[in-house]
Amino acid sequence: MYGYYTHSYWLNNSQLGGVLPPPLDTYTGAKVAYSLRQLRTAYAGSAIRVREAGGGTEADIGFDVDGNFDTAALETHCGANNGYVVTWYDQSGNGIDATNATAAAQPLICTAGVTEVDPVNGKPAVYYDGIDDSLKWTGFLTVSLYYYTAVFNRPTSGIKTIGMARHNAYGATGLYWNNGNTIQTLFAVTPFSNHATSQTQTGTFLFTTLRDSSNDCKAWLNSSALTTQNLANDVAYLSSIGEAHLYFNTGHTQEHIYYEADKESDRAALDSNLTAYYLV
Repeated sequence: MYGYYTHSYWLNNSQLGGVLPPPLDTYTGAKVAYSLRQLRTAYAGSAIRVREAGGGTEADIGFDVDGNFDTAALETHCGANNGYVVTWYDQSGNGIDATNATAAAQPLICTAGVTEVDPVNGKPAVYYDGIDDSLKWTGFLTVSLYYYTAVFNRPTSGIKTIGMARHNAYGATGLYWNNGNTIQTLFAVTPFSNHATSQTQTGTFLFTTLRDSSNDCKAWLNSSALTTQNLANDVAYLSSIGEAHLYFNTGHTQEHIYYEADKESDRAALDSNLTAYYLV
């Protein structure tokens, strides 16, 4: 069992103190949860499984005593080689790990023996190449009532889809979608019907989206609300992190938490936890 994060955290110029509890300790019931930090105190597994490119050996990489990603273990395993994520382990307790056996489509975690980091917050991050990288699970997660939040860094060029991919009768689409540098949130079942074009956003950001029991689809960017749209027939199936209708992630990503439930009552607190860890 690992400890809580023991650094000092600040939010909106207010110090939160030296202890930031793992979010799933308080906000329980996640369907899947992937991160390079420990999300539950009771989670005793690893963060990711990594293939080092020199000899092709694989190793599970976990957390340090404070629940942060164990960069020392990663760099020891990779040596002077690149390291690629074979599996991103699900910390929810449901065992829905995201994986890819195709070496060329595995996202990067270590470059020439040095851990990949988000270029803004400096914390370990998984890098998608914008070509074919994805991590998938067996089967699908139903999209009906849901809550999803994730942290990304988006570069100024090469932006395609981000987030969890979903499939429906029309083929694969994204839970949310980029058109150039603009976030467009997909909720309708018809291809490319979007919730609402939000705003241009590059650099590191927190994106949160949900669907409630009234069929209201809502989204937040860095905790600021975007337009709400009511869509009554949105049923689809999530299948991966990073792949959607021939488009793939590009840039760094650090955390994905998904609930098959409306968690709007917890949104502000969950956002604060992610913001305090990543966006300061």
